[in-house]
Amino acid sequence: MTCSCTTPPNCSTYPNGCQPPCEDIEVKDVSELPIDRFGKIPDYFFTIKTAIDETDGSAKYTPMLTPGDAIFPDGTLANLYPFETNNDSLSVPAGQVLPCYIENTGIKNVIYPADENHPADFLVTEIQAGRAYCQFTGWVRIPSGHNYIIGIPYYRSSTEGQVTTDASETGQFLFKAIDRYTLKANF
Repeated sequence: MTCSCTTPPNCSTYPNGCQPPCEDIEVKDVSELPIDRFGKIPDYFFTIKTAIDETDGSAKYTPMLTPGDAIFPDGTLANLYPFETNNDSLSVPAGQVLPCYIENTGIKNVIYPADENHPADFLVTEIQAGRAYCQFTGWVRIPSGHNYIIGIPYYRSSTEGQVTTDASETGQFLFKAIDRYTLKANF
């Protein structure tokens, strides 16, 4: 839909009896607009920093431009998915990841640790408030550091929820430790 300018000049509003030139404006429904689906993380996020004054308890709010790569170091969240666990016994040991799969129980989907009979579909990096944060490929960041040997490939173990460096145990490659905080996963 195109709207053309039909308002007559209002000489009392603008200096020298002039009015700005009219422009055609195209109007679109919001559902027709292209949406950025985070194919690439934004260069900056507008954020607010809060500083509490210790003397009187007042808060000072400062606007900031925060670099996108400071929030998402790998530049995208394309390989990170939060899933409902539906399994209260699921836990990730500190400094480790948990190879898991999803089983449809008929009523709901439940995440279980991979074992000898169930190959891993993804790695769970953490569990918070009943949600498992899962990655199946790409860079896996563990901000507190991991307990794996750098440069060594890790495979799914035949023991539930465990990983091993012995490829002959199950043969399913899971990841390789790249540095103290990063794993390279590839299923």
